[in-house]
Order: sequence, then C-alpha cells, then structure tokens
Amino acid sequence: MPHKTMFTDIKNAVVNAERKLFAHFGTTLVALLLYVFLLAVLYAFLTIGERTATQVILSLLVLPLLFVILFFSLQSLGVSYTRVGVNATYLLRRALSDCWKLLIVSLPLILLAWLLHYAYGKATGKLDYDQEHGWHGTTLKWLWLFVFCLALPLMAMHLWIAAVREGIGATLRGYLGHMARAFAPRSLAVYVLAWIINGLLAYVLLFGFKTQFGGPWAELMLLGLRIALAALLVFMAWFVSLGALAEVTAPKIEPVTT
Repeated sequence: MPHKTMFTDIKNAVVNAERKLFAHFGTTLVALLLYVFLLAVLYAFLTIGERTATQVILSLLVLPLLFVILFFSLQSLGVSYTRVGVNATYLLRRALSDCWKLLIVSLPLILLAWLLHYAYGKATGKLDYDQEHGWHGTTLKWLWLFVFCLALPLMAMHLWIAAVREGIGATLRGYLGHMARAFAPRSLAVYVLAWIINGLLAYVLLFGFKTQFGGPWAELMLLGLRIALAALLVFMAWFVSLGALAEVTAPKIEPVTT
C-alpha cells in the first residue's frame, strides 16, 4: 500500500503540474515568453562578434547578465506556478524578485559541476584508444550522464525550491540536506516520469523518423517545425519537473479534527 500511495502521489503531482501549466493562459504565456527570450539571448551570445566596442560590451556584460536573469527567473516561475489562486502578474514579479536567491544558492553547485567536469576531462584524457572505447570509457560516459543529466539538475531543483520557500540563509544552512533529498525515491520518480512523458517525445520527434515531403524548402520548414516542437517539449519536461517537485515536497496540511 505505501508503494501504491507513493506512485499515486507522483502521478498526481506530474499530471497536476502539466494541467496547471496550461490551465491559466497568462501563466503559460509568461513562461513561454521567458523561455523564448532566453533562447534568443543565448543565440545572440553565440553568434555576436567582438569587432566593435558595442559588441564587446554586449558579449561580455549585457547578454550574460540577461541570460542569468532570464534563466533563474524562469526557474523561480517553475517553482511557484503550481500555487493556487495566484495570477500571472504576481508570478512574474515573484520570479524576478526571487531570481537572485536562486543564483546565490546555485553558486556552490556550479563550482561542484565545474570541478566534476574538470575531473572527467582529466580522467578521459588519461585513457588510451582501447580503454576509451572499452568499459573504462563507457563507465565514465555513463557516470557523466548520471551526474550532469540527473544528479546535478535534481540537486539544483531542490535548492531552488528551498530558496523560494525558506530563503537564502535557511537553504545554505541546510545545503547538504537539500542536495541529499534530490535522491529520495519520490524525487527521482517525478523527474524521470516528467522526462519520459515530454523528453522522450522530443527525442522521437527529432530523431525517431525521417520525413520526405515536398521539395528542399518544404523539408527545411518541416525540420524547423520539428526543432521548435522538440524545444517546446524539452521546456515542458524541465518546467513540469520543477512544478511537480514543488507539489511533492510541499508541506502537508493536516486537517484539524475537533
């Protein structure tokens, strides 16, 4: 029975997070606009040159700052949008005001990610050709996927949820505890289920089939549409993961009995 109850809670959390994302048009619009602006800033950062003083300022200061603000505002919105009885304007204001909290609590995790990636590079650099294509290389690649696609994202989500609910001080004091809670069965199941529902669809949409339709321009337009839909599904997988985790970890209010 406990396992059945846990599975029901997890399923309900993911379904409710999906439903609440599209239940209010304003919230959905704000989330999508933040996501589109984030991708636009990232594209501009990757493509802008550094031939003029303006371009240098944009690439070294303005665009990175905009990216950080948009990224952490989007994460804050993902933590808060499942609340009942709040409108899109409030959620946007709250996201913008809380984004710096998420940035601060993320700094130690960013440092940890850099150190782990550096260690991974050092470890793979010491492998010869046979080891790299043998079980040594395969093990390291799977470890990298586990750390950077599961462990670190889940840790970050729990830290962000704590920062929004408890503030920076309490989150930093309980830092290791919040990181450890990322590996609780409910947390892992919510994250995996959200990505199975949306992330797998994005993968199939991009790589699962090839289309032969019309001429080159039609093929190009269809490819662009598939990429856009896949990007939307990836956004939904991440956003719903945050919302569902916020639902699962929300304090339970026990009914008062008299």
